[in-house]
Amino acid sequence: MTENCESEKPLKIAKLDDTNDEVVSKISPSFKTFEGFQVKRILKESPESRSIVVEGSFSGEDSAASVSSIVILEKTHFTEKEVYGILTKSTALQCLFNNDVYYNFLCHPPIQLNEVKATLIHPASEKHIEKFSTRKSFLIEETALIYQSVTLLHIRESKFDLQWVYNILEHKKEADRIVYEDLDPDCGFILLPDLKWDCRSTSNLYLTGIVCKRDIKSIRDLTSEHLPLLKNIFDKGSAAITKKYGLDKSEQRIYLHYQPSYYHLHIHFTSLQFTPPGCNVERAHLLSNVIRNIELKSSYYQEASLDFLAFEGDPLLKKYHQYIGLSRDGDY
Repeated sequence: MTENCESEKPLKIAKLDDTNDEVVSKISPSFKTFEGFQVKRILKESPESRSIVVEGSFSGEDSAASVSSIVILEKTHFTEKEVYGILTKSTALQCLFNNDVYYNFLCHPPIQLNEVKATLIHPASEKHIEKFSTRKSFLIEETALIYQSVTLLHIRESKFDLQWVYNILEHKKEADRIVYEDLDPDCGFILLPDLKWDCRSTSNLYLTGIVCKRDIKSIRDLTSEHLPLLKNIFDKGSAAITKKYGLDKSEQRIYLHYQPSYYHLHIHFTSLQFTPPGCNVERAHLLSNVIRNIELKSSYYQEASLDFLAFEGDPLLKKYHQYIGLSRDGDY
């Protein structure tokens, strides 16, 4: 089953905050081709997702000539309709090898069936470049004390830009992409396709539910006071996906990230057939488990130790190491 969420357009432009892989997308009329784009270096390659991240810049007459840009190129997901178009005489085959009944080919289908999804971050900051570069990862055990002493202070000091989130909540941006909304100030949320989903097939379905309340940073803030909100998102979000895309609730993975990529509570909805980045045990917390844990104890997430991934060069990782070092020296 397929579902188009927006009309065909030449290039998807992504606007990120300094730490966020959740983006606000728009189509800019000034970008019709990659004319003038000069590749500086490859930041990351992912064979699993068939994607590559490139740093470069646009040369030319405008002021963007010296500004860094990031381009993420991804092979698009196959749809049933495309299969019928590919398996025809219009597709040229280049045989790589043959052994008995087994053949291996490179296929060259018609150009309209050989699309590549391109996400452009322009201009790209140093934090964007760090975020999309290949970096060594570390698993951190964050106790309640470390959260209060290190992580919470880091969040407050960093002053992450959430204007792109507020633009969505205020219908200033991406209003045409909203799949479902409940604007109740306490229990409401907006559900829309995540930029990582190309909206071509439900097998790699990925939507995000952004809560209307602006005072919940992450799973650490959640208590029994928020159970009506969490249950509302869990029930109405999954029901909206079932209604629009035909994917039953039992076929959906509904979860939160910790640490989140931006500190405004949001919920991820993906197809169980799809294994997106960040759905592994080091980062994902199933919403159903979160609800049950809070039902057992309201202060569960204020008291629990939570593990999370940190990456080389991340300021939070540096602060954590400083704190641990001082603690071992008896200064804390």
